[in-house]
Amino acid sequence: GDMADDDARPTLHNWLLSLAETHGVKVHPSLEFRETTHCGRGLFAVADIAVGEVLLAVPNALTLSVQDGAGVSLPPDGNWRRTRAGVTAGSPDHGKGWECVLSRAVLDAVSGDGGGFWEMYGGLMPPPEAMALPFLIPTEDLGYLEDALLAEDAVLTRSMIAAAMPDLLDRVGVVDEDEDGSARENKTQDLSSTNTKPDVARSAAAWALALVRSRVMLAGSVRGGGTARAIVPFMDLANHASIPNADYRCDGIETKKSGVGKQTNKKHFELVCVRPVKRDSEINLAYTKGEGTSREHFNQYGFVPGGGYARDRVELGPWIDEDEKEKQSAIEGKTAVRLLQATRLRLKQKLQALTSPETAFACTSTETKGSTSHASWVAAGSFLSGLFGAHKAGAPMTDNEEQMTLTALRNRIAELEKTWRQSLAEDEDEAVVVAARVHERRAKTATRGLEDSNDERTMNVLSLRLNKKRLVNRVKELLADADLDVIDV
Repeated sequence: GDMADDDARPTLHNWLLSLAETHGVKVHPSLEFRETTHCGRGLFAVADIAVGEVLLAVPNALTLSVQDGAGVSLPPDGNWRRTRAGVTAGSPDHGKGWECVLSRAVLDAVSGDGGGFWEMYGGLMPPPEAMALPFLIPTEDLGYLEDALLAEDAVLTRSMIAAAMPDLLDRVGVVDEDEDGSARENKTQDLSSTNTKPDVARSAAAWALALVRSRVMLAGSVRGGGTARAIVPFMDLANHASIPNADYRCDGIETKKSGVGKQTNKKHFELVCVRPVKRDSEINLAYTKGEGTSREHFNQYGFVPGGGYARDRVELGPWIDEDEKEKQSAIEGKTAVRLLQATRLRLKQKLQALTSPETAFACTSTETKGSTSHASWVAAGSFLSGLFGAHKAGAPMTDNEEQMTLTALRNRIAELEKTWRQSLAEDEDEAVVVAARVHERRAKTATRGLEDSNDERTMNVLSLRLNKKRLVNRVKELLADADLDVIDV
C-alpha cells in the first residue's frame, strides 16, 4: 500500500495485518501497529487488554534464528546466498560466530534472498543513517558522542566487521542492485584494484550487525550447551520501557509473571501481556532487565532510556591540580560522615518530591526540559556515596578534610564541564529543535528521507549526552547544600 498518504497509520496496520494473516501470525484483535510522531513505529492497544492475553503469536518458521554450534534455522523459501557464503570452508573462521551468521541472514532477508515473507517485511528495517549504534557513526563524527570509550569500541567493532565479513563491505543500497551476483564480484574487485579502503561505518555488514544487536532475542538453551537467538518479525516493532507491560516466551523461555499461564504452543514465539494495558497505551518490552548502564544500553541499541540507569556514574577526568590530588590521596579510605548525611538527606527530599515514577520510553524522544527520573537521582546519590566512603570501614574525616574533599570534587566537576562541546542548556535547546523536525516529518509521511534519518541519529546521540550532563547536574544539586558550616550534626 502507499504509506505516504494522510491515512499512514491505519495503512501500516492493515498492510502488516494482512502480511501477518497470510503467514500464520496471530494478532490480538485489540493490538494495532502504529506509526507515531514521538517514537516511530510501535504496538498499541485499541481497547483494554488483560494480563495473560497473547498479543502476538509468530511461527518459529518465520524467524531468523541461530543456535550456538548447532546451525541456523531460516525460512525454507529463500536462497540465503550471503549466509551460505559465510559458512563455507574458505570464509574467515571468526566470521562464523552467531552475530556474523545472523547479520548475513538479515542482509539476505532485506535483499530479496530470504524468501517471500522477508522480502516484504524487510522494508520495515530502519535505514542505517537513522541508527545511532556507535560503529555506524563515521569516524569524523565520533567525537559528537562525547564518550571516548564508546568511540574506541566503535573503531574496534569496525575492524572486527572488516575482518569477519570482508565480502559485505559495499555501501548499503549497492547490495540490492545486483541480482545475479556477477556485477557484485566486479565491484569488489574494483574496490581492491583501486586500493580504496572500504568505508566500514557505511557498509552493508555494519548495518546488518546493528540490526542484529538491536533486535535479537534470546530463545533459550541448545542441547549440549550454548544459546539460541532469534530475530522475530512483528515482535521487533515493540519499543522499550523500563517498566514493560508485555514479555515474550518461546520453546526455551517462559514468562515468570503472576497471572500469566504457561505457553501451550511451542511452535510459536508469543508476546504476552504482563500488566493490564489501557486503551490507547503503547505495548512495550524491557530490552534489558534494568541492569547495566546508559553507555552499555546505547552501545547495543543506539538509544538511551530517558531517565538513564541507577548504575550510571559521573566520570571525572584526570586531576588537574597535583597539589589537590596529593591531599586527596592522603585521606583516601576515610569516610566523610557529614557529607554522607547531607547527601542522603537531600536525596531523600528529591525522591519524595517525585510523586510518580516516570516510565522511560525508548522512543528516541528526549526528556523534556526539567523533567526528572528516579534512576538518575539514585545514580547521583550512589556516585557520591562511593566517593564519600560509604562502603569503606574507614576512620571519619576531620571537618577540614571533608571541606577539602568537597572543594576538590566541585573543582573536578567544573573541569569536566569545560571538556563538553556544548553546555547542558545548549544540548537541550538543540534536542528540542531536532525532535521537532523529526516529529514534523513523521507526521507528514511514513517514508523517510535521508535528511530525516540523520536527524533521528542526532536525536539519539543528544539524548545520550543529555543523560550524562543531567547526571552531573543532579550531583551538583546534591552538593549545593553540602557546605559544612551549615550542616547541623
